[in-house]
Amino acid sequence: MKKNNFFQPSRLFIHIVLSAIFCLLVNHASAELKLDNWKTYTSLSNVRTADIDKQGKIWAGTSGGVFVYNPLDSSTTEIRNTEGLLNLDISLIKVNPYDNSVFICSSNGTIQIYKSENKWNYVTDILSAKFPDPLITDIVFVQDTAYISGGFGLAKFNLKELVFIETISKFGSFTSGIRVNDIHFLNGFLWIATDEGLARLKLGNTIANPLAWDVFNMKNGLNEKKVKFLADFNDSLYLATEKGIYKFDNDKLYPLISVADYENITGILNLNGSLFYSTNLDVYNSAKIPQSFSNFRTINAIAKYTNKKIICLFQYWGLSIFDNSTEKNILPNTARSNSFVHL
Repeated sequence: MKKNNFFQPSRLFIHIVLSAIFCLLVNHASAELKLDNWKTYTSLSNVRTADIDKQGKIWAGTSGGVFVYNPLDSSTTEIRNTEGLLNLDISLIKVNPYDNSVFICSSNGTIQIYKSENKWNYVTDILSAKFPDPLITDIVFVQDTAYISGGFGLAKFNLKELVFIETISKFGSFTSGIRVNDIHFLNGFLWIATDEGLARLKLGNTIANPLAWDVFNMKNGLNEKKVKFLADFNDSLYLATEKGIYKFDNDKLYPLISVADYENITGILNLNGSLFYSTNLDVYNSAKIPQSFSNFRTINAIAKYTNKKIICLFQYWGLSIFDNSTEKNILPNTARSNSFVHL
């Protein structure tokens, strides 16, 4: 007798039903996996740069975006593409003290300017110019002008019109196209740290004239060619290479501090009348006494928080505020700390 196959679905029918169910499940999962969830796994632990706004908030730039720490309530706000960033690989953050706008610079040369209430401006001139080295290394604000340094040299930027008004890539006898690493104003001069030494320009001269720049290098006392950081201490200019700290005096560079072969200097600052410097391993005072801040963590840089506290920017460990030996560590809930538990 012939069996009734009415309630015995064919293989084709079963395949169609299973395919439909699978599609529904995939669509549902896609709806659940929103960008807000995905961006959680962009690491904010490798902090490269930080600055403080007028409210005392710390703006920290990382290899995976920006986070903002508010010390009043210990809250942390994360900023990525969905909040307005065009590029998450942040190399520099500087707060304009005149209007509290925040300049967030990406490694490709993009400048993302955060205004109040989630308003953004974007400057892509450096990116569009396709410089071989578009990295922005420092910004100093002087009223309605910003001085911007990087792999392209030095530029003046009009803050009202958001346009570059003057640029230079050659300083005195230095090679054209070298990177400028730091900017400092002191004693009537504009000073810059470059990959070939120290250079200065007397204020009032145009920055675009190579002949107006005085240069100082290994002929003047440096043991290395590349100068990375500048700071003033007791009304004198101090500078740091990767391996040493020097004082500038009467057109000469006098070595004061050298570090071990396994250390590289990552920053220098004047804190409340005392000179401090950091290496990848620790923070030291001018007497070369270690402050024991690193605790086996790699230090990318240091910054000043008020006139009494030092901020250490760590590789993989966020940042920490140090008040003498007291440490407050800020590490957002990122891929490093949540171990992808929500995937």
